[in-house]
Amino acid sequence: MYKEKIKQIISSKYSSSLMFYSDFSILVSNIPYFYQQLQPFDNNGVHLVVCVHGLDGNSGDLRLVKTYLELCLSTCRLDFLMSSANHSSTFDDIDIMVTQLIDEIEAHIERYGLKPQRISFVGHSLGNLVVRATVSHPRFERFRTLLYTYLSLSGPHLGTLFNSSGLVNMGMWLMQKWKKSCSLSQMSFKDHVDPKQTYLYKLSKKPCLEYFKNILLIASPQDRYVPFHSARIELCKAALRDTVY
Repeated sequence: MYKEKIKQIISSKYSSSLMFYSDFSILVSNIPYFYQQLQPFDNNGVHLVVCVHGLDGNSGDLRLVKTYLELCLSTCRLDFLMSSANHSSTFDDIDIMVTQLIDEIEAHIERYGLKPQRISFVGHSLGNLVVRATVSHPRFERFRTLLYTYLSLSGPHLGTLFNSSGLVNMGMWLMQKWKKSCSLSQMSFKDHVDPKQTYLYKLSKKPCLEYFKNILLIASPQDRYVPFHSARIELCKAALRDTVY
């Protein structure tokens, strides 16, 4: 009774149909996003999962994702790299973070003598832009054939330009001025007067997502920092009406 009432309230608020996981008698999806039983690993192959935190984050931000994957896929040969190279650099230029992440991935593979058969990425917030720029970087080209799943958690793929929260916009503006943050300017398309010369526009023209076999975009309408449409990589009404961008 209470479940159905909650479902009606949420559905009417967000104008969408809602289904609880318990409503399904079978698994909602049978797609093995991080493991495929029909293609077992060889003796030397591991599945490297690189977790990249967001703005002002750290390597522990995605530890629960790591824990859940390890519990659900306990028989799989997963090796996690909880990225920490950009712990103190998230307000810098995104390209600086890209270079440091590639250095970290290469060092991790060499240090542990890994021969990954697959490489997957889990990104949170700003970390998703770092992931995309990393995959499109020439230094990462030798790893592209190994790419498997990309899990994007609230990624500002289309920037934060059309954020509907005035309070958040003001806070981000103050933080950008205080920190003199290049990455915040890049996310808000303020890094160049010509929209086609901005970092995110140029990034959108580079190859990246097509290299992954599975792409999962996770977004929340309650997220006040990353616009719902941006995390889902879709145009919003404000963008369609805009005459500048």
